[in-house]
Amino acid sequence: MIAAPGNGGGDRYPEGKNVDAIEAALCGDPVDLARETRPELAALRGCPQTERFHAEGDVAEHSRRVYDLACEHADRLSDALEPDETGPVITPQQQALRLAGLLHDLGKPATTKENGPGQWSAHGHDLEGARLVSGLFATHPALLRLPLGLYASVHALVRAHMWTYAGERISAGAALRLSHVSHPRLLTALWDSDSRGRICDDVAEVADRVAFAGLVLEELDAARPDSHGLLDDVTARNSVSPRAWRETFRALVEGGLRDVGAVGARLAAAERHGTGGSITYTIGLPGVGKSTWAREVWAPATGGTVLSGAGGRRRDRRAAAAAVLQQIPEQLAAGQDICVDATHLLRETRDVITTYAGRYGADLHAVYFHAPLSLALKRQTTRAGADAVPSATIQAMARKLRWPTPDEYQTLSIVEPTGKAWAYTAESRWLSDPVALAAHPVRAAWSG
Repeated sequence: MIAAPGNGGGDRYPEGKNVDAIEAALCGDPVDLARETRPELAALRGCPQTERFHAEGDVAEHSRRVYDLACEHADRLSDALEPDETGPVITPQQQALRLAGLLHDLGKPATTKENGPGQWSAHGHDLEGARLVSGLFATHPALLRLPLGLYASVHALVRAHMWTYAGERISAGAALRLSHVSHPRLLTALWDSDSRGRICDDVAEVADRVAFAGLVLEELDAARPDSHGLLDDVTARNSVSPRAWRETFRALVEGGLRDVGAVGARLAAAERHGTGGSITYTIGLPGVGKSTWAREVWAPATGGTVLSGAGGRRRDRRAAAAAVLQQIPEQLAAGQDICVDATHLLRETRDVITTYAGRYGADLHAVYFHAPLSLALKRQTTRAGADAVPSATIQAMARKLRWPTPDEYQTLSIVEPTGKAWAYTAESRWLSDPVALAAHPVRAAWSG
């Protein structure tokens, strides 16, 4: 096993002691999946793989090897260990890469199927793994304390770790969006670690796929962090309205703009188009305070209208959500400020909101309610039976979150359980909650 600096070697874990691999990974220490008891990680032991492609053994052994290589990459990052008076500093980006190396195949146990004697496949394990990552970040004590950007990064890295097998199909939209949730350098480092963390017959072919996928990112101008692609070549972001910039970026990631001329024309059209209204939409599990915030904070600050499907949590949930959406066009056409109070955990559900914002030239603000799963579950016990959401449903919802990207908002605000809020930006996403609250307090961006 490759030792990380300062890990104390193999005697870190006394014989018979249970090991938390996630806590070890956050420090860059060796992981011992043979003694891991957390179900999501323990399931990697004994999960079979086709020997031709994974002669190193089961998924646990492969994950251990990939983690070790990811640690090596993390130590070489340009923003790596920066000595201070107390010793080396571990950056969130390093932690994200190490965690992604450890967790990248977390979805294999649930998706592995036997195709014949000694032949196994795990189609969809990248998406299932990302769902399990969301669940871990909502429940694991050590992960709950991390900066929000670290969750978004690890989730994106796990989702995208199989892009090397379909490099020619990486879309500009997916690549550009990823550059806003995880540094592309972390993704290419994970690809390299995954490819070298196995014993296989197709070493050269795998290396070629990794190299090609990296070239695709460069071709799409998505190999740099927080890239807006061709939009960056047209004008400076601060020279146009945030609304027009977001609308044009959304058109770009959806594949409708092919060259600088088309991007410039779309940006100019967006600048001319607008009714003066705005949409603020909430993101979060049931019971974390979205409705209370909309009524008691947003509405008084804006004088706008809150649209809510509250009361539609059971058999009439879809009807209530449809009724909310039907009200949006009329409100925006009149230039009104509205707040859509719902969970909005999936990109598919947010697409309706972003489409309306573009159609009516409305400002678009997202508000994420940062709360542990335990809080959402606890608050259901205080609700009337008809309004309470079953715990199994909430746990399933916690695994579905897709972190929003700048094509889905002009501002993203994070509301903590205390009610205090901070602005999620390229800088603040890597800060701990207390530091982010102090350095990047929300200044009522949703009020325009």
